[in-house]
Amino acid sequence: MVLTIIGTIAAIAQPRFMGYVMRYRHDLAARRLTSDLEYASTLARVRSAPVKILFDKGEGLDESRYWFENVEDPDKPGEPYTVVFRQEPYNVIIKEAPGDITYDIDGLPTHSKTFVLGTNPDYQRTIEVDENTGEITLN
Repeated sequence: MVLTIIGTIAAIAQPRFMGYVMRYRHDLAARRLTSDLEYASTLARVRSAPVKILFDKGEGLDESRYWFENVEDPDKPGEPYTVVFRQEPYNVIIKEAPGDITYDIDGLPTHSKTFVLGTNPDYQRTIEVDENTGEITLN
């Protein structure tokens, strides 16, 4: 009897828990991309040189990633700064990435961009970058 009750409660809670995990992963990935866009803006101002982030929206395990052009990973000296969203802890894909983004020496993007991260319409996040103000909006 006790096992039946525990099993029923687990069956009810499992879909909610999985939904929470999916939302958490998408939020984590979106905050990571937002943080790295801000980092690129700061880096461009500090270096007085453009900083470019390149995107690969593929769905393979080593795809759905972005990387900084000519920037070392602060955590792994000597390696390029690369973030792969298709692997842990994110496990999401870049659904929309309208090309690469470049920040000029003033820390402003050369064009407005909208990025969409997700696995399905129920779980996706949108990041918008305004070319006039450099403001990054997370939806």
